Amino acid sequence: MIQCYGGTMLIDLHNHTSRFSACSIISPEELIDSALCSGLNGIAITEHDQWFDERTKEKLQERAGAGLRIFIGIEHAVPGFHILSFGEQLPTGPWNSIEALDEAASGQDVALILAHPWRWGATARFHDETEQLAFFRHFDAIEVASHNLSPEEQRLGQEFCSRFAIPTCAGSDTHSLSMSSTYATRFEREISTITELAAALRKGSYHPEKL
Repeated sequence: MIQCYGGTMLIDLHNHTSRFSACSIISPEELIDSALCSGLNGIAITEHDQWFDERTKEKLQERAGAGLRIFIGIEHAVPGFHILSFGEQLPTGPWNSIEALDEAASGQDVALILAHPWRWGATARFHDETEQLAFFRHFDAIEVASHNLSPEEQRLGQEFCSRFAIPTCAGSDTHSLSMSSTYATRFEREISTITELAAALRKGSYHPEKL
């Protein structure tokens, strides 16, 4: 049984491991061990353009035990941005546009999160706030805190999303042990399956936290 604080559940939604992400130097096992020491209730492994198979996921859950829920997502690349996907497994891509990814997710039990959109000045491509807001409306939530967003970028992101009532979340964007278990998202209830996680993300009842 996952022990939740005050009926809530704290999940780190954004992690890469050396298993399938060449940019990461932390193994899945090290990631789990770090999470177990951090007070997290769950972690999502979101490799770049690669899904973990179910048997591998089961082995990782066995290592984590009853104290930590393991979820498998993915980080898709579209031109200029990265998208976290949870729920039914969409094709890995490549995706030529957010519209193509959005169409594939339509009607599926899928939640899409725009990852670190203020990183490296990516939002500068929008001509104005109206264009930026229209793009952001493709997603169930916007990641406003991670290791790939500076404190100023985190402030700008939270401010923009607050003004337009856009759900916000956080994940460590782990690529090494020192980056792990530092940002997470607090959900209002226990979540046991990837389908439940996708549904909760679509509902919008959560908020980002720094650990």
